[in-house]
Amino acid sequence: MGDEVDAFSEELRRRPEVRIINKYAVVAAYVRITLKSVGALLLLWVTVVLLGGFVSSMKKDDFWSVTIIAFVQAAGVFEAIGFAGMDLYWDWAVIGPGTKSWLQKCRRELNQLPMRQWSKKQIQKVVTVLVIVITLYVRAVLVLGLAVTGPLVCMRLSGRARKQDHGIADGEAFKANMKRALNLFYNAAFAHGAISGLWLMTQALANKSIEDSVSHQHGFSRKVIRAYLRKTKDMCLKNKTSATSWNLITYGAGLLDSSLPEEYAAGGRVLTMLIDKDVPSQVRRLLIRSPRQRIEKLIGTLAWRSPADQEMIWLAARIVEHLASDLNLAHFPGALECISSLFNQLPVVSGQGTKNLVLPGLRILENLAHDDDNRRAIYNSKGLLSKIVAPLRSNELVQDIKSSAAWTKVAYGSLRVVTRLMITSAGATGKEMRDLIADHSHVVRNLEAVLDIKSDSSITGLQVGALKVLMQLAMHNPASTSTERLIERALHIFISTDWMGDYLNHDKNRMKEAKKTANWLKQNAGEALEILSSHPEAIKSFTACDDDIHRLTELLDCNIKTTECKISATETVEIEISIGCRISAAVILKHLSNYDKEPTLRKALGQLFHIQQDEPIMGRTLQALLLSLVVKISENSNIDLAVILLQQTPSDSLEDFVVSLKKMVEDNMYGPGECLAIHKLSCKMVTELMKHDGNIQVIDKHNIVRTLLEASKAMAEFESSMLFSGINHYDRYGVPLKPLLSVLSKNTEDLLTLRKQALGIYTVPASVPIPVP
Repeated sequence: MGDEVDAFSEELRRRPEVRIINKYAVVAAYVRITLKSVGALLLLWVTVVLLGGFVSSMKKDDFWSVTIIAFVQAAGVFEAIGFAGMDLYWDWAVIGPGTKSWLQKCRRELNQLPMRQWSKKQIQKVVTVLVIVITLYVRAVLVLGLAVTGPLVCMRLSGRARKQDHGIADGEAFKANMKRALNLFYNAAFAHGAISGLWLMTQALANKSIEDSVSHQHGFSRKVIRAYLRKTKDMCLKNKTSATSWNLITYGAGLLDSSLPEEYAAGGRVLTMLIDKDVPSQVRRLLIRSPRQRIEKLIGTLAWRSPADQEMIWLAARIVEHLASDLNLAHFPGALECISSLFNQLPVVSGQGTKNLVLPGLRILENLAHDDDNRRAIYNSKGLLSKIVAPLRSNELVQDIKSSAAWTKVAYGSLRVVTRLMITSAGATGKEMRDLIADHSHVVRNLEAVLDIKSDSSITGLQVGALKVLMQLAMHNPASTSTERLIERALHIFISTDWMGDYLNHDKNRMKEAKKTANWLKQNAGEALEILSSHPEAIKSFTACDDDIHRLTELLDCNIKTTECKISATETVEIEISIGCRISAAVILKHLSNYDKEPTLRKALGQLFHIQQDEPIMGRTLQALLLSLVVKISENSNIDLAVILLQQTPSDSLEDFVVSLKKMVEDNMYGPGECLAIHKLSCKMVTELMKHDGNIQVIDKHNIVRTLLEASKAMAEFESSMLFSGINHYDRYGVPLKPLLSVLSKNTEDLLTLRKQALGIYTVPASVPIPVP
C-alpha cells in the first residue's frame, strides 16, 4: 500500500504544471521575499539612522529624496503592487478575457429586458461603459503609476542624489558619518530599484512564456493556466513547501469548495479539462479522498434547475461520472434522485455546441453498477429503471438508430447500463433484471433486429451490447428458440467475413478504425459463443456444419495472421485475426462434440508450442486452452497421439513432445491462473500418455513428473489463496480448483511408479534426485 501511494505521489510530481509552474513560483517567491527584505532594511535605515540621527543636518533636497523613497518602501509597492498587481493589469488593462466575459454577461442581461424598458436599457449601457472606463483607469493608475514608476522614481532620486556632496564642506568632519550613511542608502536604493524594475519586466515575460509553453504543449486552457500561475505564486509566498503537493487537480478541487458561483464553475472547468486530457484516474484518485461534503455538493448540483446553471450541471455530471465507480450510494442519500433529474433536463447549449445531459447520466449509472449494493438500489428505483430501459422499448428503435447518430448514443448508453445490471449481478438483482428484459418481448425483438443492421462502425457498440444482453437471456432460458437464433447470428459474425464487406464499404475513409471496430464485434461474438457453448443446455442449440468446424479450426493457426474480406467486385482488404478470436475458437471446439476431431487435434498440436508471446498474458491463455483442447480430445477419443505426432509437418516424435511439454511447465513455473491450468493439464496429459506402455520410458527419461512436483510447490501459495476465497466459477480451461495440483502431481508420480514396476523398469520415485555418477 505504501509503495502504491509513493508511486502515485511520484506520478503527480511529474505533472507538467508541477515541473514547470510550481518550480517557477517557488523561485519567484524567494525573489519577492528577498526584495521585500531589502526594502525593509532600507526603510529601517532611513527611520533609525538618517531621519533619526541626521534629520536636522540634512539639506532640503536630501530630506525630500530620502522621505519619498521611504514612503515608496513603506507603501509596499515593490512587494504588493509591483508583482501581484502587475498580473491583474495584464488581465484587465487591455480588455482581457475577464473583461470580455463580463461585457458579454451584461449584454445578455440587457438584451433580455422588454422593449418597453428601452430607456432603462440605454441608461444601463451608459453606466456599464462608465464603470469599465473608471475601473480600467484606476487600475492603470495603481499599477502603472506605482508598480512601474515606483522603482524608476527610486532610481532617479538615488542616482541624482548620490552625485551631490550633500552640503558637506571640506573640513566638516562631524558630518562625515552622515555623508557615508546617505551614500550607502542612495546606492542601496538605486540597486534595489534597478533589480526590482528588471525583475518586474522579467516576470511579465516569464509569465507569458510559461503560459504559452504549458498551454500549447499539453493542451491546457490558457485562462486556466494563468489563474493557476497567479494562485500558485501567491500560495508559495506564504508557504513554499506547499508547492510539492499542489497541482491543477488540487487547485480545481479547492475551487469546488468556494461559495462563489464563478469560482465553483471555474473548479468544474479545470477538472473537466483534465478529465478530457486523459488523466481521469488521477482526478478520481484525488477527489475520492476529498471530504464527503465536496462530493455531495457535486451530486446535489445535478438536480439544479436554473437555466443559468446549465454549464455547472454539465461539469458536475462529467466529474461525478468519473467518480461513480468508487461511490457507494448508501453514503449519499438522495443521490439517485439527483442523477435521475438529468433525464428531465434540456440539453446544455454552450460555445462548444449542444450537450445532452442524458449521456453522462447513463454513464454515471453504468459506473455505479460496479457495486452490488448500488445495483440493488438502482433496480429498486422503479421510476429510474423505467427511464433506463425506455430507449430499448421504443417501437421505432431500429429506424431511429439508422436516422439519428445522437439517438444511437442514447440507446447505446441505455444498453450499457442494462448490460452492467444483468451481467455483473450474480444474485437476485441479476435474475430480476433478466426477467424484466425477458418479459418485454419487444425489447428482445429490437435487440435481435440491431444485430441484423448492416451499417457502419457507428453502431458497433450497440451491436456488442445487444449481443451481451441476448447472451444473458439465452443463459437464463437456454431451451428457447431465441437462443438458437442468437447462436446462429453470433456464429455468422464470428467465423464469416461476408457481413464485413458492406460494413467496411461504408467506412472507406476511416478504414483503419473500421477494421478495428469490426474485429471488436467479431471478438465479442466469439466470447458470447464461448460462454454459451459452456452451458450444458445451450450447447444443444449449436448446429455447426463441417465448414463451420473447419473455419473454427483455422482460427487456431497462428501462422494465418489475417483473413481476407471482399468489399467490392475488385477490392479486398485484410482483417487481422486477434488472439482473442483464437482463444474463443479453442473454447468452442473443446465444448462441441459431434465432429471429426482429428484435424482439430493436429492443428492444436502444431500450434501448442509455437505461440509467439507478443502479448504474454493472452499468449499464455491461448497456450493453456490449446493444451486443454488436446487433453479433452485425447481423453474422449481413440486417437493415438504418438501416431499423430509422427504425421505432423514437420514431424515430431513423442520424445520431442514430452521435452516441449516439460519446457512449457518450466517456463510457467510462477504466475497466475493460466500457469496453474497449464500445470494441471500437463498432469492430465502425462497421465493420458502413460496408458501406452511404450511411452513410459520416454516420460521417465526426461523426468517431467519431477518438474510437475516442483511446479506444485511453486503454486501452493497461489492455489491456497484461491481455495480460501472460494473461487469456483466457470473455468474455461476445464480444470476445477480441486483436486489440487499437489494431489494431481503426486497421483501422476504414483502412477508412473506403478507402471514402471509392472514393466520391470528400475523404479525410483520421481521426487528423489537421480545420483550423479
